[in-house]
Amino acid sequence: PQNVTFDQKGCRYEPHVLAFTAGSTVDIVNSDGILHNIHTYSTANPSFNMAQPKFKKEIKKQVDKPEVIKVTCDAHGWMHGWWVSTDTPYFAVTDDKGNYTIKDVPAGSYTVEVWQEKLGTSDEKADVKDGGTATTNFTLKPKG
Repeated sequence: PQNVTFDQKGCRYEPHVLAFTAGSTVDIVNSDGILHNIHTYSTANPSFNMAQPKFKKEIKKQVDKPEVIKVTCDAHGWMHGWWVSTDTPYFAVTDDKGNYTIKDVPAGSYTVEVWQEKLGTSDEKADVKDGGTATTNFTLKPKG
């Protein structure tokens, strides 16, 4: 578990996708100095819906179970983001070109799963050699 930061800046959530291990605490920051609202949609963890006025700069929420959680701001309908709570310390969020690196993975055979908010999930096998690297490539297609 760790402390991770989910900021409200320029009426956007930064980062758009926040990944962390289950049991971590999310520090929800309001950098805008205006009223925001944090509304989570979850099933494994308790959902919450809390106003964050400009004087309440930070709210802390612990996320105990792994799941993908949608986050919205009821005050600003265009604001949405995602929390991805994992049951493993081996995860990454892609950069703006879709590249990622997962460091320090022990040798072994793995199934790597990728998730995208509109395209869903896909998985690929990866074999990591002791001290080596493995490459996985994913192609996600629109549903339907």
